[in-house]
Amino acid sequence: MGVLKDITGQRFGRLTVIQRTFDHNIKTRNAIWLCKCDCGKITSVVGTCLRSGDSRSCGCFAVEIQKKKKLTDEQRKQLSESKKSHYNGLNGYGHVKKQNRGYQITFVPCHPHANKDGYVMLHTVLMERKLGRYLSDDEVVHHINHNREDNRIENLQLMGKKEHMSMHMKERHAKRRNKL
Repeated sequence: MGVLKDITGQRFGRLTVIQRTFDHNIKTRNAIWLCKCDCGKITSVVGTCLRSGDSRSCGCFAVEIQKKKKLTDEQRKQLSESKKSHYNGLNGYGHVKKQNRGYQITFVPCHPHANKDGYVMLHTVLMERKLGRYLSDDEVVHHINHNREDNRIENLQLMGKKEHMSMHMKERHAKRRNKL
């Protein structure tokens, strides 16, 4: 494992590194840095994503680019229909595939909880987008209807790990009692 390079004060695109957070990507052990964007927003970014150029702003740059694009009414209609039929909740970003346990995972290599291949549980990313922050280590996302493929935001519930495990344990005990 290499020596951590202090990149405090350095600029990467629109981001200026403020300080290193004490968190790190659990799987890859990459440092996470607190950055201030030129738009004024503070965001957390994985160090390798800063150095590789994958993260250059808090997301404001992509929004500006979209606003500058001039589309005809017909193009807007086609784009809207296309997004409806292929919507994955990530605004078209991130390759989504099904995991062997039934969960869907999406490719977000700069996410602090990404696995070694760069994938994160889709329901986790969607809840984080709704909350506007990353989940803490003691938080999980629960599928209300128990369908692991149903990642509609209204079917997702943020819970503490202990609360989530307790709920499932009670359900298993009730199910066993009913079988007897």
